Amino acid sequence: MSATATIALQTSIVVVGLNAALQKRFILPPNTNLEPGNVHRAHKSETGVGGKGQDVGVALSCLMSKEKQNRDDKVLLAQFLGEGGAGDTVADTLRNKHGLSDILTIRNAAPLRTCTTIVGKDCATELVETSGEVTANEMEQLLNKVESLVSDGGKADGFCVMGSMPPGCEDDTYAQLASRIVGKDTLVLIDSVIGLDSLLTALKSPFENNDREGGAVLKLNAAELCKLAGADKNEAEEVTIEELTTAATGFLTKYESASSALDYLCITDGKFPGYLVEISETNKFRFFKLPAIDISKQVKDGMLYPIGAGDTVAA
Repeated sequence: MSATATIALQTSIVVVGLNAALQKRFILPPNTNLEPGNVHRAHKSETGVGGKGQDVGVALSCLMSKEKQNRDDKVLLAQFLGEGGAGDTVADTLRNKHGLSDILTIRNAAPLRTCTTIVGKDCATELVETSGEVTANEMEQLLNKVESLVSDGGKADGFCVMGSMPPGCEDDTYAQLASRIVGKDTLVLIDSVIGLDSLLTALKSPFENNDREGGAVLKLNAAELCKLAGADKNEAEEVTIEELTTAATGFLTKYESASSALDYLCITDGKFPGYLVEISETNKFRFFKLPAIDISKQVKDGMLYPIGAGDTVAA
């Protein structure tokens, strides 16, 4: 396993999903919505994998299943999975059902959190448990594993940072991982605002090379971008080019390393069209509108399950 993964690292994607979860779905009877204060009996219950990084890993495994020479070390999930039944279930599902490598998985002592989605006729309610704390020793184990792979096999082909971090992780954890894993030819996608300033600073160095083939994109929704930049955004209305320009300008002003570290911003806007925003060396922008896709016709039985849908965009 170690030798295979080491050789494959330069053609592998490292997905950082430190805050994993066991995902439970409590599906209400047809034509029923959640009514707080009432007793509800499930029409059907399901158990699966939760966590933003894990969602990306599963989506990538589905995309790569069509490849003629599919490898089980193509996607390496860097994650903490708590010891116990919940962690065992997630580890088994990721490895045996989706074919994802566990070489960067740390089985930490704290129990794995459970996220429960109550799925109704036309809405879903998400209940999220608190995450267990990661110890300094467990974080050191992860960093040592990363350093061992990079030492023997070079930098990763792709690097994806997803979501929040469990308690015990330092604010610069993503930056520490990026400084070890990312090279000038690595493709990077960020779908998190945790420790963003230090992460962008870490990415600035490898992407200052004129001969680089890699690059980075920051994916976030329009409301998040406006909030980071201190701009206003009505979430019930479609974002305008003027609002995006103001927010993107404010973002580059606030995060000084962003213009050197990032090539694009990928902006989602709920049910409205999204945008790909190209960042030039002079901090000017080009906007490419991405049409919203109507998938309502794919609904066969009840509502579409929304949790994790945005994470598939990252994949």
